[in-house]
Amino acid sequence: MKGTGCLVLGRYVLTCAHVVDDAIGRNRGSEAIPEAELTIDLPFLNRTDVRAGVAAWYPMRPLVDLARDPLADIAVLELTLQAELPGTIGPGDVDRRPQSSGSPFLSYGFPEGYDTGTQASGEVLVKHKGKAGSNRRPGRGLR
Repeated sequence: MKGTGCLVLGRYVLTCAHVVDDAIGRNRGSEAIPEAELTIDLPFLNRTDVRAGVAAWYPMRPLVDLARDPLADIAVLELTLQAELPGTIGPGDVDRRPQSSGSPFLSYGFPEGYDTGTQASGEVLVKHKGKAGSNRRPGRGLR
């Protein structure tokens, strides 16, 4: 297990670019779009060994570069399915309201040492209106 992602529109998975880099065994932050086919699991749909390719790529970058351009560490995978996924898959609700300092959050991921995943919770520490990705102080977002 290298990471987690979100199923979008029934055919795409949104994940972090560093997760893909780790999965294919290359250095994090590699600029080139990965050409390797990935094998992923969709545990909530009881599907394993689903093939996917990279459809969009925004590599991980150093923190100092994010103030200039916060679009980073994003990968969109396209599932290479012969048939549609079974079951009902619908869009999730997204709260788009700005969050103020002190607002709680809950996240789930696979940091080193947690091969089956773990959740993290905390609170938003800083809010800068109009700047994407700036709702937490770098390196201090978890409490």
